[in-house]
Amino acid sequence: MVQSCIATPIDTSEGKICVYCGRLAKYVYQNGLYYCEAQVRQCPVIKNKIRIHKYTSVSETAKPYHGSSLETCAYGCGQPPKYILQNGKKVCSNKVTGCPAVVKRIFENKSPRRPLTELNEEERKGKTCEFCGGQAVVVFYNGRYCCAKNAFSCPVNRKKGIVNLLKAYRENPHLIEKQREIGFEVHNRPEVKKKKSEKMKQLHQDPEFREKYMRGIRKRRKK
Repeated sequence: MVQSCIATPIDTSEGKICVYCGRLAKYVYQNGLYYCEAQVRQCPVIKNKIRIHKYTSVSETAKPYHGSSLETCAYGCGQPPKYILQNGKKVCSNKVTGCPAVVKRIFENKSPRRPLTELNEEERKGKTCEFCGGQAVVVFYNGRYCCAKNAFSCPVNRKKGIVNLLKAYRENPHLIEKQREIGFEVHNRPEVKKKKSEKMKQLHQDPEFREKYMRGIRKRRKK
């Protein structure tokens, strides 16, 4: 958890960057770190981490429930309730994302991606990626240049992300099993399977993709 500190407004012309999201910093805390918001929890990156933890963590207060067959999940998915929460809600899963209705609402209310501007041939001259030093192709809403449309696709950031992920798995081995359980559950949901099937049908209508797909199959058979 991030310790609570007193935030002091700073002049944005100093060009300081938020330590979490990379946006222009507006405050400095007592610990000497710069942030984009007066409260750390309001930073977009921290808010997203909190949201992910909230929706993926298993409720420790959920107790098994065996009620009437006429009862339905309190979240509105229509399934019979299997657990009862501390607040009295009777739900179909011991975690929020286990309910299809909640997952649907999450995707519907997902915030739009922040705009970015692609650079043309002339605008790219003299512009380098702020992360890896390569040729910049886009500029983000915060004025930072990058070699990819997504900052995490930059080779330097991708490598950092992999290193941090491996470090987290080494320190917390139980995370690997937890991620497997979440992934297995998500990929086996009927709506996810249906969406994947429709997407594959659309892709196979493209002759170029079909040829590439069959080429890959023939290559694997030779091995």
